[in-house]
Amino acid sequence: MTKLNGKLQYRLSNGSWVDCDDRTDEFLNLCVKNDYHKYTMDQVVGILNSVEKVRNDVSDWYSECRIKPVEKRAPVLKEWEPDTESYGY
Repeated sequence: MTKLNGKLQYRLSNGSWVDCDDRTDEFLNLCVKNDYHKYTMDQVVGILNSVEKVRNDVSDWYSECRIKPVEKRAPVLKEWEPDTESYGY
């Protein structure tokens, strides 16, 4: 079986995403069982690893799973200092 490239999350009805943690296998099995494409487990994991969402229930519009996005932070910039005083700073 292919391994997930991150933490699996599922979406709540209010739009928030929650980590599956110890329920990861349960949600992966729901994705295989309930997605209308009839994917295999390897296909579901491959889709999730390619940063796509997969349905885990057929009755609710928000029932999706995804891999948790990597949090990106801007680099810390040091304060700028002029090279010389000839620029008039």
